Amino acid sequence: MHRGLGVDDLTVVIGLRAHAGNPWVVDRIGLWADWYRPAPRLLLVDLGSAAPFDQTIRDAAERVGAEVLRVEDEGVYSQAIARNLGFATVQTPLVFFTDIDCLAPRGFFHSLLAHADALGLDRCFDQVVSLPAYFLDSETSGSIERETDVERRERRLARAFVDGVHAPKGDTVEFVDPFSNIFLCHRDFFSLTGGYEPAFRGRGSEDFEWMIRANLHSGHIPMPLHPMTDTGSANSPSFWGVRPWAGFRRLGEATALQAELAGLRVAHLSHPRSRAQVWYAENDDRQSAAPLLHRHHPMRAVAAPIKP
Repeated sequence: MHRGLGVDDLTVVIGLRAHAGNPWVVDRIGLWADWYRPAPRLLLVDLGSAAPFDQTIRDAAERVGAEVLRVEDEGVYSQAIARNLGFATVQTPLVFFTDIDCLAPRGFFHSLLAHADALGLDRCFDQVVSLPAYFLDSETSGSIERETDVERRERRLARAFVDGVHAPKGDTVEFVDPFSNIFLCHRDFFSLTGGYEPAFRGRGSEDFEWMIRANLHSGHIPMPLHPMTDTGSANSPSFWGVRPWAGFRRLGEATALQAELAGLRVAHLSHPRSRAQVWYAENDDRQSAAPLLHRHHPMRAVAAPIKP
């Protein structure tokens, strides 16, 4: 008899680095306290936070019952490296990669696991549940974060999602990204793909590259034309016109469609962005990532019985 998937089958992995320029990071760890019901295991990968911020992360994690994987690293922060290292410690069949700036409804993991169970994700492991992200403006983000009553916070968050559909663009929600780097998958599938490409350190396109590679493995969605082409960003005028089936963003939209239709989504809380940081000077908006998109990735073979 199939028992169904529960929170014991899931680990949430969040990579981060705290420093003087992002004081909100520690506060957003605190948002996990008494919020999600049910709440899965939370693993925070601290990729190179210097003292005293490393201890601040450990203290905040202890208050919300999270685990911390400390990694000594002085290079430019890399989401790819942080997630790969966190994934290496995951023992549960399912892994959910998210961001410290993302917040979902209180019952999110119940809904997510129910959807994964309906998909048979524990058996048909080559599927990815990628989520759309609603980027909230600073005023809405602040009102949600400052709200200490969980029921009122939940109502504010629910209203923000509604505004993302019905309110004028920029009012409450700056924009909706139809897909994101927030997703659920089976640990065997992530292992099979070889994980993220660490050569993307400081560039920011590791999510697009992995998504293309994952879809090549699964074959669930027909590959668009010119999959390495960046076109149709949610912040560009071309997003609102007729768009051909081309470029990796169209693939991302198709990948996240099932989550959107199932009502699964996350809110991205606003925060200041310092353009002086190295990442903003060297990311893939300013240089081509194409030379990195054909690298060899070691894979693990998986054998599974096929039930008639």
